This record gives sequence, structure tokens and C-alpha cells, in this order.
Amino acid sequence: MRIPAALRSALAIVAAIVGAGFASGREVMTFFSEMGAASWLGVGVACALVGGITAMLAQLGARTEAKSFPGLFGALMGQACEDAMHMSHGLLMAILASVMLAAGGELGALTLPVGGARYIGMGFTLACGLWAARGGMLARLGGAVFPLILAFFAALAADGRPVDASVYAQRAYEIQASAPLALLLGAVYAALNLSLAGGVVLLNRAEPKKVGLYTALLLAALLIPANAALLRHREELQFVAMPSVILAARWGTAGFYLCALCMELAVVSTMAASIASLRAQLAGVRSGGWALAGILALSALFALSGFDFLVRSLYPLLGWLCAMALLALTAFVDWPKRVKFLREARHKAAGG
Repeated sequence: MRIPAALRSALAIVAAIVGAGFASGREVMTFFSEMGAASWLGVGVACALVGGITAMLAQLGARTEAKSFPGLFGALMGQACEDAMHMSHGLLMAILASVMLAAGGELGALTLPVGGARYIGMGFTLACGLWAARGGMLARLGGAVFPLILAFFAALAADGRPVDASVYAQRAYEIQASAPLALLLGAVYAALNLSLAGGVVLLNRAEPKKVGLYTALLLAALLIPANAALLRHREELQFVAMPSVILAARWGTAGFYLCALCMELAVVSTMAASIASLRAQLAGVRSGGWALAGILALSALFALSGFDFLVRSLYPLLGWLCAMALLALTAFVDWPKRVKFLREARHKAAGG
């Protein structure tokens, strides 16, 4: 059965998000589950904003025919903005690749009983990312990863047994959750993830409104069971680096390796998205292939600094910068009321 173009685009976008937004469960816990019952407000806002921002980027991409995030800014705001986005978004993609390589290395060290397992994991993640970054492959990978991640978190949500995380529970503290804070965190989650996936949106811009709708629905299908699973044990898992692993540990060795498989597929998906975005940015550069190889080599070198360092320092800062850049793009959207007002003004001017 042939998948509609808009749904294929949405699957590619979700594949770009899933590694950064779901891989360990830490992201869902930080942005949503720690807020308690109010987290469901954040989930709703995040899904709605992801759908809206996706539609906005796809619409602007169709209007300008831009195929990269910097190219979109150049078409709308001029060469200076394009140059600035080449630096900031390109660096964000390189660091995202570093984070995914570091995560792949951690998974290799955890699952492979051989010497140099960390480097094997990094090499495997890079090779799979390069393979999946080819034209059309990201959507196919998204189609394979989405049901697996969905089934994994749905199974975690359905398992009501307690988890063994007492060593972390004693350090937990009561978070003063509130609806406004949950809404803000949901908005931040959407902005940060779409700043990471913006380049993929422009490469898969089919029908903007349908792509936005499908992306929002697919994200909701993942976030709802993930938040439900983590919300039940938020006190125990509050300080756990990889909550998904602790939850899956209730299923024994099989659960551990199933969790590792889901995490590796998610990591490879986002790795492929970062490579595809970098390749699109370098499309007009002489010796772009060598430039991409150099960037990925540096990403691998940065990955050796450790997953925790990358996520807690450079990654959030650049993500916020790109999120603010997304906000600037809203000035270029043809909002319905604004368009109607402009048309009426022109009609009156012509009649006068």
C-alpha cells in the first residue's frame, strides 16, 4: 500500500525528533512527567505547536523553495541572516550528531561484551546514519521506528509493577508543578525539537497543513504512552539518567535488550536527520562531501567528551538560539486575518 506523501513527510520528521525527544525517556521526564497531572497540558501544547511550526516551515519552504534551514532565512531575511544560520544551525546539527554518536557508544558499551565496544557502537551508529540519510530512507526508517517505539512505551505504560530505583528516590524532592509552567515546558519542547528537525521539514514539505497535522498526531501517539509510563513512577525516576532502561528492567534481560534496540533505532534516526540537514546545507559548497566528512569526524571527536557534557552544556544553548530563530519566522507567515486585512486595504485603495 502506497503511503500518502504528507504522511511520509510526517514520518521523516518524527524520525528526526525521536532520538532527541524519546531515546532515553529523560527528555519526556524533564519536560512533562515531573509536572505531575499538569504534564498533560504540556503534552497537548507540545503536539499542537509541533504541528503548527511544521506547517509554518513547510509553507515557507514551499514559497521560497529553500531546502535547508539557513537557505530559508536567506530567502526571507537576506544573506547576513543566512550566514549566521549556517553557523548556528550547522553547529547545532554537528553537536546533535555528536550526541547521537555518544549515545550509540554508550549503548555499545552496555550491550557488547567485547573490548572497544564503545567505539564499535559509535561506528555502527555513524554507518547506519549515513545509510539512512539517503533520499527517501528517513521516511522508511520513521515508518519502522514509529510503531516499535509506540509499542514499547505502550507496554511500559500498561505495566503497573513498581520499579527498583530506591537509590534515586531518596534524593527526590517535591516539584511545585503548575499549569503555566507545564504549558511553558511544552512550548519549549516543541521549539527545541523543531529547531533540530527544521532542515528535515524543508526536505519533506509535501502539503503543509496535512504534514503539520500528521506530525502532531504521530507525536501525540508517542508522547501519551511515554508520559503515562513515566508519570506513574516520577518520584522514583526523577534523577535517573535513562528512565526507560529502569522501566524495561522489570522485564529482565529481554527487556533490557529490547530497550537498547528501541534506543539505538531512535538514535540512528536522529543521526540520519542531522546528516541529511548538513548535506543540504553544504549542497552549494565546493567539495561538500569532504566538508561533510570533516564535520562528522569532528562530531565523532566531540562525542568522546561524553554524552552528559554535550547534553548539559552546548546542546541546550544552541537549541535555544534556533528556537528564537523559529519565533522570528512567524513574521513571514501569511496569517489569515492579516491576509484578509491586506486584501481589503488594497481593494479600497484601488476603488479610491
